[in-house]
Order: sequence, then C-alpha cells, then structure tokens
Amino acid sequence: MSRTPGRALLACVTLLAAAACTTAQAGTPIPVRGAAPHEPVPSTPPPTSGTTKAANKNPCDLLTADEVGTLGLNHPGVLKQVDRVDTCSWNVSGNGGLAASVEPGLDSLRLEGKRVAPTRYGDHEAVLVEGSFGQDYACSVAIAVSDDIAVLIIANLTASAKDTPAACARATKAAELIEPKLP
Repeated sequence: MSRTPGRALLACVTLLAAAACTTAQAGTPIPVRGAAPHEPVPSTPPPTSGTTKAANKNPCDLLTADEVGTLGLNHPGVLKQVDRVDTCSWNVSGNGGLAASVEPGLDSLRLEGKRVAPTRYGDHEAVLVEGSFGQDYACSVAIAVSDDIAVLIIANLTASAKDTPAACARATKAAELIEPKLP
C-alpha cells in the first residue's frame, strides 16, 4: 500500500475492528443456537491477543494528557480518518504537532526521508525517519508491534521550520512514551 507524503505528514492510523450491522424485523426474537438448544451462552468475550488489542486501540489513547503536556502539545487529540485509518493528532499553535496511528505492519509503510535508520524502542524494533519525505520540519518513528501491526508516529514543526533535530526529538520522546504500552 502506497502512502502519499501529504497523508503521511498529516496523520497516522489505527485499524478498526469490523462492526456488524443488523436490520430490525417485527415479531418476537427467538434465539437459535443450532443442535444444542440449551447450550449456555458465554458471559465473557473470547480472549484476544495483545496484538489484536493494539490493532483495535484508539490512537488518541496512546498518550495521556500529562504525556501530551510533556511534549508541549494540546490535549485532547483530534481523532479523524485518513485513508480509512484512524489517526490522532495533537498540536500546538504555531509549532506543528504530532500524529499517531496503528498501521498494518512496517512493510506496508513507505518510510522515506533524508535519513532512514533501524532502531529499537524497548523490546520493539523500529525505524527512525529524519526529514520525512524530504521535509526538514518532519520526523517519523514506526514501531513494530508484530509482522502485521506497527505504530506510526509523525512529528512536525511549522512548514517554515528547518529544524529536523527538534522534530525528531518530539517523535522520539513520543515513541519512548508509547512503546511501554505496546504488547
């Protein structure tokens, strides 16, 4: 899947769990459970893996209000869909912001920049992209949660800024805050 630079610089993404839809019909509902009419209905949902929980996580929940404050950004974040993926953005007037999302794995991301380097955050492999898509005001960190899930963090300053180290400091600090929460 190809990512456009504008989309990548605007936001990051979270996968949504599929939602089922039903239509209303008149009458009395009658439960049907197959061949075992008195089969008990489980009272708790089936267990999910940490990876599944990460994929279904609201990206705005990746950082607390205090953590967002340490990054110098405004809380709460703004959740929006970008290319059918949930993305949370936090900003500060006149000094850019940060976006986070849960993506379908590192291999699905088009991680391009002036310098792309493999790295680690805690127990997770990651990629640091300085000058994302050739923009001096942007820096990205992609953290691998599994082969199929990655958290993408994009930090940016105002478009007139040429301070890649400051953008990377913001992205790196966010990655350090988010990584311990990942499975």
